[in-house]
This record gives sequence, C-alpha cells and structure tokens, in this order.
Amino acid sequence: MPDNEGQIPFAIEWTGSSWTLLFNVPPINQLNEVVLDRVSCLSSTDCMAVGSGAGFHGNHPLADQWNGSSWTELKTEGGDGWLGVSCLTGGTCLAVGNNPAAPVSRWDGSSWHNVHPDLAIPGGSNYSLSQISCVSTTSCVAVGSYSAPDGATLPLTVIKTGSTWAVPRNQGYLALLPDGGVSNFNESWYGSQRGQLPSGTSSIAIVAGPANGGYWILDANGGV
Repeated sequence: MPDNEGQIPFAIEWTGSSWTLLFNVPPINQLNEVVLDRVSCLSSTDCMAVGSGAGFHGNHPLADQWNGSSWTELKTEGGDGWLGVSCLTGGTCLAVGNNPAAPVSRWDGSSWHNVHPDLAIPGGSNYSLSQISCVSTTSCVAVGSYSAPDGATLPLTVIKTGSTWAVPRNQGYLALLPDGGVSNFNESWYGSQRGQLPSGTSSIAIVAGPANGGYWILDANGGV
C-alpha cells in the first residue's frame, strides 16, 4: 500500500463470509519500501507472510507471523528478500528468494536460518528462486530462473529429497546430424544462439556431462 514516503505492508483476511482489511502489519516504518509477496497458512491462527524491505541499510528479507489476532515481525538472516514460502504442520517453513549465496531459508519454529544448497546449474549461474511448495520437510519443489552462458534467462527447477537439494537431471538426448548440426529430443538445448550452432560452425562430437545431466558439444573449429 503506497503512502507519502513509499510503501507499507497490509493484509486482508477472509472471515468465511467477507474480506476484512488488516492494518498494523509490521514493520510500520514509512522510510522503508516494504513488500510482502507470499503467504502460507496452516490454520486461521497460524500464517507466515514473506517479502522484502529496503531502507538505509539496503535490501533485506521480511517475515511476519499471524496468530489469529495480530502480526509479529520475525528476525531474519541476511539476503535480498523472499518471493515464496511454504509452511508445514509442526511449525517448519521454507522460504526462497533472489539470493544466490543462500536462496533458501528455513523457519524452525523459533528462528530463521539460511540454507546453502550446493546446486550444479546446467551451464548457467546467477540463479534465483521465486516459488516453493513442500509436502514434508524432506520433499519440496522450488522454481525460478537462471542466466545461461549466452545471457538468456531460463526456467529453473530445484527439488529437495531428504536433506539434498538438486537440479533434476535431463531425460532427453542431443543427436549429432550428418551435416554437422545438432537436434534435440525431449531435451532443452540452449546453445550459444539459443539452440543453434554459430553460423558456419559444424559439430563433430557430443558427450553427456555426468555432473549435471547436460551435454558438451565439440565443434569443427575446436570450440566447446
């Protein structure tokens, strides 16, 4: 909700028959640009809302907890902000955002802790996560995007199985054609020109990359 100084957070509650506007959602500091992006509720008296704020000390993640009658701002660890959250019975929540150093944070019922998943992004970097959905503390799917080597922004899926976070391995194939071209089958190929070899270049070999499920392509000029 905008005001004369910037933005302040607000929430609305469904009572079963009508919507009620809730004010006094922290932090009520008109010097901050405050945005709450996502909310996850386990009951009418247990909700977690996450977002980001910007003030004199830069961007930082925000988390507000609803107990049925009031909101409480929770202390968070460093980062640029959160875009998605998923809460589970038992009090655990997982939040994701635009912070490559710690794209996932975990609420254990009393405090937030940054998680540092060691992800092998297929040929890319500078990734962010925007949504997450969990069915248990050991089974989650998060989605977002990453920057490919050619500068393109591509979709990203990350799964949590047990305590491990990983990018799903590709299930398709790249095929070397007789004319030196490459064709893909059930496999996304984002080459140097979004699925095409550079003009005048032909491929001579393809090998699967066991580390991340992708492929390396060797061209006739010795490039990869």
